[in-house]
Amino acid sequence: MFVRALRLINPLGFQCRKFRFCSTTQNKELLEEVTAKVLQVMKSAAKCKVDKLSEKATFEELGFDSLEGVEMVVALEENFGFDIQDEEAERINGVGEAIAVFYKYVVQRNSTSVKQ
Repeated sequence: MFVRALRLINPLGFQCRKFRFCSTTQNKELLEEVTAKVLQVMKSAAKCKVDKLSEKATFEELGFDSLEGVEMVVALEENFGFDIQDEEAERINGVGEAIAVFYKYVVQRNSTSVKQ
C-alpha cells in the first residue's frame, strides 16, 4: 500500500507532513511545537513566575489564582485558534495538562484536514 504525504501548513505556523499512518518522529515534533507554544504563552503572562515554568508546574506554582488559570486557558485557545470543550478546560490546572489537551486538539485538527 502506498502512503501519500500531504504537506499541511496550519494558521498557527506549525509545519509538518501528515501521512496516512503518522510516524512517531512526526508526533514527537508536533508535541515539541505544541509544548513550545504553550510555554511561550505562559511566559507572556504578566504574573507568571518564569523561573518556576516547567512542564510539571501547576498554575498555583506559577502564581496564578483560579481566575487567572481560566484566563490562561482562554489565552491558549486564542493562540492555538480553536476552543476546547469546557470539561477539558476545567481539568487544566498546570502546564502538563495544557500541553496534553492542546496537543490532542492539534492532532485532531490535522487529521481532519488530511481527510478533507
